[in-house]
Amino acid sequence: MRRQSYTYPLALTAICVGVNLALCFVNTQLKLPIYIDTVGTMTVAALLGAPWAVACAVLSAIANTSMDAFALPFLPQSMTTALLATLVFRHPRIKKLAAPVKGLIVGVPAAIIGALIAAYIFGGVTSAGSSYILQFMTHVMGMPLVASAFIVQLVTDYIDKTLIIIFVGLVIRRIPGYILERLQ
Repeated sequence: MRRQSYTYPLALTAICVGVNLALCFVNTQLKLPIYIDTVGTMTVAALLGAPWAVACAVLSAIANTSMDAFALPFLPQSMTTALLATLVFRHPRIKKLAAPVKGLIVGVPAAIIGALIAAYIFGGVTSAGSSYILQFMTHVMGMPLVASAFIVQLVTDYIDKTLIIIFVGLVIRRIPGYILERLQ
């Protein structure tokens, strides 16, 4: 009987937590309207599955609090993204769908959770660049906070998750087969 080695999954997960941290830093510095902080989590979801992806999301959120005080309350959104990314990358039928459809599968639930957190916990003000859009919609256009948060999150999460799904798909195609075998 072959003993399961966790060396490669642990190493990949650690690297992907670092990727998430780096991209979170870029996002907070540039105030981008998309988030790009789940690239590592989605990569782990695609290559290793749900338990490792959720672990990556949790570790990333905890570590991100040193740079972004808003990170930890968004953990439910990150965990949902990890689980749904596993579904879109690993389910035999769903992984054949086009990236925009996969973006809906991951992005809409993430948007709902993110909108509720942004509106009810933070009053619409977070470190994300999308907060500026939300504040404009709420204070200048006069829209209700929750509606503004939902619209902003829906658009930004859909674009964010779709772009990340495309990127992760391209990266995985470039990984040599012998490395992919060791991750199985």
